[in-house]
Amino acid sequence: MREPKTADETMVFHGWVNACYRKYRAWKRMGSVGTAKDADRSEYREAIGEVKAYRAMLEALFNWPTDELDAHKQEIHARALAENTESKVAAPTSSRRTVKHIVPVVGRTYRNAAGGDYICVELLLDERPVGGVLRRVSDGYTLRAHDICENPDGTVYWAYSTGGHWPDDWNGVPNS
Repeated sequence: MREPKTADETMVFHGWVNACYRKYRAWKRMGSVGTAKDADRSEYREAIGEVKAYRAMLEALFNWPTDELDAHKQEIHARALAENTESKVAAPTSSRRTVKHIVPVVGRTYRNAAGGDYICVELLLDERPVGGVLRRVSDGYTLRAHDICENPDGTVYWAYSTGGHWPDDWNGVPNS
């Protein structure tokens, strides 16, 4: 199967993978409760929209064949099912991996699960859960991180990001 080649393609591909996982988790939550809450239905619909948007970008901008995306999606679902089954069978309730949503603290530096350090420069208070504007310490790349979660090891990740951009050249012209 094809793997991403450029940084932009990798970012879109990982966004699509994360959206697929989010859609699957929302679907499992709706099924496990028996009666789905409106919030669960809304999250599921939103995740489906993200999956479709990222998929359209991969197909249109990067010429990913539909059959390869379908194969990747099947692999993601199989992996999610396996992880879900393993965690229930192998681990007692007290030692299951728990991830928690966080409200970022302005001025604090967070290590992304992928390895980069990001400093929170602003909160996104108009959304739930609260997100943040994060700036990568190494090169100043800034993004709006939505639905930020913290792993047990202290690293963070977010469901998706928007508005990513490089700092300007001090002449008012943004780099792209």
